[in-house]
Amino acid sequence: ACGRPVPVKIRITHHASRITHYEHGGNILLKRIRRVTQIIVLIIFIYLIIETADPLTKEHTEIFLRLSPLSNILTVIGTRHFVFEHMVPGIIVLIISLFLGRFFCGWICPLGTTIDIADKLIPFVRGRSMPDHKWKYMLLTALLTLSLLGVSVSGILDPLCIAQRSYALLIYPFVNLIIRNFIEILYYIPFVKDAGREIYDFLLNRKLLTTEQVFYTGHLFIYCLFAGILLLSLKSRRYWCKSLCPLGAMIGVFSWFPLYRRYVSDKCNKCAQCQIDCKMNAIENAGKKTLYHECIGCFDCLYSCPEKAVSFNFFNILNILKKKKEESHEEPQDLPGKTTKSLYGRRITRRDIIKGAAAGAVAVPVLRLDPLRKCEYPFLLRPPGSIEEKLFKDTCIRCGTCMKVCPTNAIQPSVFEAGIDNLWTPKIVPRIGYCSYECNLCGQICPTNAIKHLEIKEKQKTQIGLACINRNRCIPYTRDDNCMVCEEMCPVPDKAIKYTVKKVMVNGFEKEIKQPYIDPELCIGCGICENKCPVRGMPAIYVT
Repeated sequence: ACGRPVPVKIRITHHASRITHYEHGGNILLKRIRRVTQIIVLIIFIYLIIETADPLTKEHTEIFLRLSPLSNILTVIGTRHFVFEHMVPGIIVLIISLFLGRFFCGWICPLGTTIDIADKLIPFVRGRSMPDHKWKYMLLTALLTLSLLGVSVSGILDPLCIAQRSYALLIYPFVNLIIRNFIEILYYIPFVKDAGREIYDFLLNRKLLTTEQVFYTGHLFIYCLFAGILLLSLKSRRYWCKSLCPLGAMIGVFSWFPLYRRYVSDKCNKCAQCQIDCKMNAIENAGKKTLYHECIGCFDCLYSCPEKAVSFNFFNILNILKKKKEESHEEPQDLPGKTTKSLYGRRITRRDIIKGAAAGAVAVPVLRLDPLRKCEYPFLLRPPGSIEEKLFKDTCIRCGTCMKVCPTNAIQPSVFEAGIDNLWTPKIVPRIGYCSYECNLCGQICPTNAIKHLEIKEKQKTQIGLACINRNRCIPYTRDDNCMVCEEMCPVPDKAIKYTVKKVMVNGFEKEIKQPYIDPELCIGCGICENKCPVRGMPAIYVT
């Protein structure tokens, strides 16, 4: 206003003659607001994972999983069981996408924020590769076909489930292990031993530390998927979001013509700088054309433009008609070192959709024709309140929340028990932890009701398995000595583990031996007997 030049911050890349960023006050403010929003949402996401064990926060801890329209809609299709209240948050996300485009991917998604952090930390030079956008739409079609044919496995590739599973079952235990080792080191230092104890109590009271180190089976598969997604940054920024994310594809379908969109004015000199800087490859034709279904609203192009020709505004039909007329008389522009074919060979065609549907149909027999389906896996113990097994696999979204909330670390992710499509569904492993008699948190926290919420009294009567005694290993049967740990630990009021008294001769003296047996009418299969059995290795009592 007073005629002074506006200060501009300039950064030069390895191309000495090219200015890559022109950061101007209002434009850089938008980007900073987005970054702050991403960080705040990620902190809330992590905080809710830490607070999962508190049943009072149950309504809040599952909100992120409810926001995913992918797992919610495909679960309803796969199970043919419509629960409107579960779908409302996801439907709201899709409706907002009609106005704001793929805002969810760029502002809210915790996995997207994690990928952005990885893009900054991985110290490799990234090429300007042009990944195919069509792959994620083909993957979405394949998952939709599987759901229509009665196989719902969307939770394995849903980004919100991946984030929840990775942070709760991988990162949280790892951080616990590091803190424990650090505090243990402090105990060996005389002058800071008391400080270490205070730190331990402080972290334990705030649930940043568990009373015992937690372990999860099959964590290698979780690690490989999570690390693989992050390492895709070596190929291109946000490669997962651009090429593979099925949730991004579903939101992209609703973002094809958003009301809030990117505009390019006549000031554009076609330098293609915005196209080079776009992390989603959503800009084409030297910056003039925008793929709205790929734009996540990161606003990088705002301050990349040296002419300030880029803006974001609500839909204006006159501008659109003018832009279409101009584009019809223009030839596609190439990026340096790229051909027109590399930019325009990424269209989604009907053939691609058919290929995705065919891939989903072909995957059905692979997932369904498993011999383990004919005979139930004997040691596959589901948490109390789990619905019928045939429906359980299609309803469970493999988020891992029930595993995180279990206070005894009893609930573990399955690998391939009872079929390939059983991957990462919850099971109880008594040797690791038992199902606490006074706990019903897994049913409270399940976002899809694959595990129904049971009141404590009802849960205490729910049978999830049956204990069996291996008399070839049981101490009273094999060593003529008393043990009865299993009977003492049994939480059932009338004791599901009873015993008979047998008199034996030991070293010339008569001795009474209590030999346990199971009452199948009272046993609920909680597994505490197997967990506390003093026989090392294979326990003398097990739950099946």
